[in-house]
Amino acid sequence: MDQAKLQGQIVGRVGIEKRPKEADNRSEFGHLEVDTIIGQNHKGADDNVKRQNFLGMLWMGKIDSRNAETVKLKLCQMLDEIRPYIKSITGDMAKNFRSTSSISEYCDFYFANPYNPWERGSNENLNGLVRQYIPKSSDFSNIQQTKSGNTKQTESKT
Repeated sequence: MDQAKLQGQIVGRVGIEKRPKEADNRSEFGHLEVDTIIGQNHKGADDNVKRQNFLGMLWMGKIDSRNAETVKLKLCQMLDEIRPYIKSITGDMAKNFRSTSSISEYCDFYFANPYNPWERGSNENLNGLVRQYIPKSSDFSNIQQTKSGNTKQTESKT
């Protein structure tokens, strides 16, 4: 196929419709949803991993760039401790998840359909909760990643 036609497509994409039922109904531990939250003026980013079940767990990690390779490396780093428990990950069609097909060493990676946020309802709900503490107007340079993996907001120096 012509390279111009492939531009913008995710090679090896597996759609959400192939995701296990246990991930859809949140009946089994180990199915995750991922997303990226962007700071003020599209600067800075936090990569989020959400546990997709009744526990509602959240892991957040600060990244300096939204490019696919940076997101993949941070995601692998964040997931390393829980690697034996991961069964599947579902992300959206954003460009920053293009390299995630290589996460298949961890588990299966599924992509939601474009413009269908309800397909990842746990993710959307948790993003709303995160935005209560880190509003869209936040400058992410004022948010620090602590050694425990938690994020905290610091005073602005302006």
